[in-house]
Amino acid sequence: MSGTFARETVMRAWLRAAARCECKRTTHGHSGRCNRLLVWSNRGRDSSSGWEADSRDNRSDTSLSNCEILCWECHSHIFNSISSRSSTRSASAHRI
Repeated sequence: MSGTFARETVMRAWLRAAARCECKRTTHGHSGRCNRLLVWSNRGRDSSSGWEADSRDNRSDTSLSNCEILCWECHSHIFNSISSRSSTRSASAHRI
């Protein structure tokens, strides 16, 4: 998930986000935007101010419009959801 965006793209997304989580997914326990305050030097860290630059939609699109700044908690929700779906598909394929 991380490392797909150029540093300049991440910096521009960071400025757009005003150093706050941009997540708007209500399934993550917040209504509206998460807005958790983040610290630039905590990118990739599992901490209260940790964060990651993630893809909004298309993992192969490395444009600014597809780059989303997420707190570590929201990032983890998405990562765990994707991992869970992959595991379910793999298990289903083995049952056939």
